[in-house]
Amino acid sequence: MDKALERELIGKAQAGDAGAFEALVNGYYKTMFRMAYKFCGNRQDAEDVTQESCIRLARGLRTFKNDSAFTSWLYRLVINTGKDWYRSHNRHPKSDEGLETAPGQRQQRRRPALRETGYRRAAHTARRRT
Repeated sequence: MDKALERELIGKAQAGDAGAFEALVNGYYKTMFRMAYKFCGNRQDAEDVTQESCIRLARGLRTFKNDSAFTSWLYRLVINTGKDWYRSHNRHPKSDEGLETAPGQRQQRRRPALRETGYRRAAHTARRRT
């Protein structure tokens, strides 16, 4: 998306124009998904984080000021959403946790939902950009 169109859509969306907001989301949805996928490391979590990021974008777009690149602001929004999403999902017990195992069976340990490599890659990228 070219910068002039981006600024126009941001200004209109900040003023409450739903069509401009939709065009902005449509223009950046794939970018947001790629950011979320790099952070999460799997498609399902990335889709959830991207959807939540769209909601946060709608709520927080008015705080964006044109003093930095929109994609930089959007990157922070997606990564922070991902961190919050994992924090909230890892706080609640899984549906099968706490169930007793049959005698003689070992209960398998669950892996954390956030893959270490995805988090490290996202953290490294964030440090490089600052």
